[in-house]
Amino acid sequence: MTENDALLWSDRDKDLRGLLESKGFVVESETSYFDVESLLHGLRVGTVVSPELALNVWNLCTDFYNTFNDEAVPKFCADDDLNGLYDRLFSLCDVARAVDLDMSRLTAEDVNLLCDIVQRGVLMICSHVNGRNEDARSSK
Repeated sequence: MTENDALLWSDRDKDLRGLLESKGFVVESETSYFDVESLLHGLRVGTVVSPELALNVWNLCTDFYNTFNDEAVPKFCADDDLNGLYDRLFSLCDVARAVDLDMSRLTAEDVNLLCDIVQRGVLMICSHVNGRNEDARSSK
């Protein structure tokens, strides 16, 4: 949710719930938490800590981009998956076994690209926290 073109956020669940409820939104009891710091740390040392986490963060960033989809948000991921990285990551997830998808292997180049995608996604989201979308414009 945004207000005055800024992302509403809090690092405390209780504060965010109160803010959203004060604006008339019904807040579900289930929340999602993505440990992006652990993901990035692993990627920086050449390891995908969790393919599920990597895809969840990738999807979150893509959804965020599609929500704003304006000049203030740099293009995100659209051109980064020409080599099928997303599909290879999915093949490493437990759910891929349920649809009989063969597991792929990730190369060091894949891990570096994924690290870049996640870092750019985090920067994109941070550029809209507290209305600081001018940071995104300058990173184009």
